[in-house]
This record gives sequence, C-alpha cells and structure tokens, in this order.
Amino acid sequence: MIRRYLSVGAVLALVFGAAGTALAGGGQAIAFASVDGLSTPTSPTIRAFGGSSTKSATVSLNNPGSPGEVVVAFVGKFPKSITTNSVIPVATAESNDFGVANAYVVSASKTEIDVDVATWVSNTTTESAENLFVTVYLGH
Repeated sequence: MIRRYLSVGAVLALVFGAAGTALAGGGQAIAFASVDGLSTPTSPTIRAFGGSSTKSATVSLNNPGSPGEVVVAFVGKFPKSITTNSVIPVATAESNDFGVANAYVVSASKTEIDVDVATWVSNTTTESAENLFVTVYLGH
C-alpha cells in the first residue's frame, strides 16, 4: 500500500514539479507573455513575460492601425539549432466575447523568436483586439 502511494507521489512530483514549464516528451517553455490588447487596441503592451531562455519581450501590431493581429518578439539566448519548425507556439485569448487566438512562428534564431498572434470573435469571425497569453515551447 505504501509503495502505491509513493509511486503516485513520484509521478505527481514529475508532472507538477517543474512548475508547469515541462511538457511530456521533453518540451520546455522557453518563452511566454501576457499581452494587453484591450486598454489601447492600437498600441498593445506586454503585461508580463518570462521563460527559461527569455530576457525581454515586446509586442507590436502586425498591421499598424488595425487591432487584432500582433507580433510578440522574445529576445534571449536560445539554442543555436533552433528553427521555426522546432518551436511550438500556443496562444489563448483572455475574452468574455467568444474571442479566440491563433499563433504561428514568424522567425526563430538563437537570439530572437517572433510569434504572430491573430485574435477574433468566433461567432462573427471579426478581428478583435483581445488580451492574450502566448507560450513558446521548444520541441525535439
């Protein structure tokens, strides 16, 4: 009986011990940011950022004057072998109006990762400025 509880405890420690920065299979959250896209939709700002390899983060409109699509740039020290194919972006809209987010990696180098994030209202498919969260994982 004690053995079973120790096994469950060991599994939970492995799953949750890294404070949410590790994925099954070895992926690692190397960059993340919280973006305020609502306070001033034509001038979004970074509310918070972090990640194991990230030193700074900035955000800009992809199409100036048209809220709803931003580029989040993460600057840091990333692996030399990083490519757009080895980076996995995940984006979520912080919304109360059916807002959704979609992300793709524009570029990835050993010093910067740029992620384009589009937000829109799902029931009308209208572009919409949203607060959003973006996380970048490094795959194998």
